[in-house]
Amino acid sequence: MLNRGIKVFIFLVIITSLYACRDKKKELLEKRKLYTKVATQIAGKKTYDSIYKAANDTIKKAIKNRLSAYFTFIGEDWYLDSLICFNKKMNRCVMALSTTEGKENQDAMNYFYGVKVAEKWYFFPGSGQYILFHNSYKDFIDKSFSTEILHEIAMENIFGGYLKQNKKGIWEVNEKWFEYHFGGAGWDCGYISKQGWIDTCSNKTFENLILEKMHKTWQRKDTTEILTPNLR
Repeated sequence: MLNRGIKVFIFLVIITSLYACRDKKKELLEKRKLYTKVATQIAGKKTYDSIYKAANDTIKKAIKNRLSAYFTFIGEDWYLDSLICFNKKMNRCVMALSTTEGKENQDAMNYFYGVKVAEKWYFFPGSGQYILFHNSYKDFIDKSFSTEILHEIAMENIFGGYLKQNKKGIWEVNEKWFEYHFGGAGWDCGYISKQGWIDTCSNKTFENLILEKMHKTWQRKDTTEILTPNLR
């Protein structure tokens, strides 16, 4: 009787876990649809697609030129998530860039940023990186993550916080989320006081910082020699 009770308990735990997992997937999918809808409304479908293409082209060119800022992706298969989170002014965006080969049963997911300066978009990897261990996903041991899984991981770790509900319960862009990603503390244009970090970035200063960052990025190349096996 005791063994039967234990088996029933285990069965219920498994069923509950399966439903919880299914509910989580559904929640992330619905949230992604909402984020995509809001971002597309801000940019317009044509502009949204053109910015995504520009970001992809930037990554391809940077990897081809072996820029140090992209060293994680040199010689790797990679994927730029199709979701672009724009701020209200449409001059900042946050994306997710991942490796997809699963070498040594792990991949990496990076923040990927875009900033609009003088009507031109500039893109660059952020400093945050998530290591994705395939052993944590039993269906993807020794093989690449599916796009669906990458989308779920990105929604949980990269894009979370993009939208917030206002007092009327309407979803809107969370500008503080963008301040966190693009604020003065991350760009060395501020100082620490008793009240905390004081941001001294004017828009012009920020634009100059971005242009300087882009210049330095394209000056720094990864000179690591790619070793090939001796087949003799």
